[in-house]
Amino acid sequence: MAQAAFDAADEASAAETVESATENLPAFDELGLSDEILRAIENLGYTAPTPVQAGSIPVVLEGRDLLAAAQTGTGKTAAFLLPTMNNLEHIAPPKPVRERGGRNRRRGAKKPEGNGRGPVMLVITPTRELAQQIDEVASKIADVTGHVAVTVVGGVSYKPQTAALKYGCDILVATPGRLVDLIEQGACHLDEVKVLVLDEADRMLDMGFLPAVRRIVRETPAERQTLLFSATLDEEAVGEIADLVSDPARVEIAPATSTAETVDQFVFPVSIEAKNNLLPEFLKKEGPERTIVFMRTKHRADSCCRRLERKGIKAAAIHGNRSQAQRERALSAFRDGTVDVLVATDVLARGIDISDVRYVVNFDVPAEPTDYI
Repeated sequence: MAQAAFDAADEASAAETVESATENLPAFDELGLSDEILRAIENLGYTAPTPVQAGSIPVVLEGRDLLAAAQTGTGKTAAFLLPTMNNLEHIAPPKPVRERGGRNRRRGAKKPEGNGRGPVMLVITPTRELAQQIDEVASKIADVTGHVAVTVVGGVSYKPQTAALKYGCDILVATPGRLVDLIEQGACHLDEVKVLVLDEADRMLDMGFLPAVRRIVRETPAERQTLLFSATLDEEAVGEIADLVSDPARVEIAPATSTAETVDQFVFPVSIEAKNNLLPEFLKKEGPERTIVFMRTKHRADSCCRRLERKGIKAAAIHGNRSQAQRERALSAFRDGTVDVLVATDVLARGIDISDVRYVVNFDVPAEPTDYI
């Protein structure tokens, strides 16, 4: 059945496949988006759609299911949030002005009561960092549209998440493990979902989330729009969940074997024993600021941090053994320059979206070529 979904997508039409070329892309106001969403786009600072956005937005606006392949950093989040929020109904009570616009509610104003409904749109993504990045974009769009977005991830308290769900939401962004927990606690109901987004689907399967994803999808209505985004659409990578889409359009932007043209790549042939000493020497010579180092294991990431600190280089580690609060502090310190070097494990490579990075060091060669890319 999974292969049939891929075959159907392949046979649909060559015109539905968007190539990686950026020439002759339409403007945002030519994609069929509402004036409201166009205002949100302006607030987000987007000037022109990326190829994955230009290819996906019209398809999603039509209500079709979608299989989309594009590399990290190509605008996938906006590719599904802009068109879905363009059409998404409101079922949760509006949030107070102070929560949507940054201003305080009028003193004495009655606090709005929740209704416990929703979500209408569910986004499942493999890591907390990705969930938070999606939430940031959704919240900025919601400042214009008035939708209520909630994010639930592991590593933090259940209480504020269950309270938010009890209030009600239009959009729910979740990591699989925490969402399954909330479903089993009776705190989350997915019977009103009309749009399901599987973000970084290949990574979710690679991390062992297939049973959780299947469990979650069983809670959603069979009649829904499903959007599957992945770094690759190979049968081996996402074939196990391809049956979740029905007669999908297919959008492919760049082959998984290509690296970004704006990145200069260098190789240092060095023995395993010499790598530990070479890294701090390299960073001191080139300047350590705005550097991300990827390691294969959590233990090696911690050890690398300690070695860099001993050499006077400010570093912070981010990996699965760190609490959510620790990971957020590390990312925040890196973004504001308090920490020069962020050391992360390969499994979190796609969960980090930081601008103005000067160097990315693959201290350990990733097991999968797509992780390097």
